[in-house]
Amino acid sequence: MEKFYFKYRDSEICKTKDYFIDYMKNNNLNEIEVYKAEPEKVTGIV
Repeated sequence: MEKFYFKYRDSEICKTKDYFIDYMKNNNLNEIEVYKAEPEKVTGIV
């Protein structure tokens, strides 16, 4: 199962590790801080 990450703590859209690697290359960055997306189980929604 592929893991996903958020760029900001309050982001609603998560991206893959490969996305962030490309982002770093395109912006000449050596490292960035990302937040691991944890699956959330929501019940009672129709």
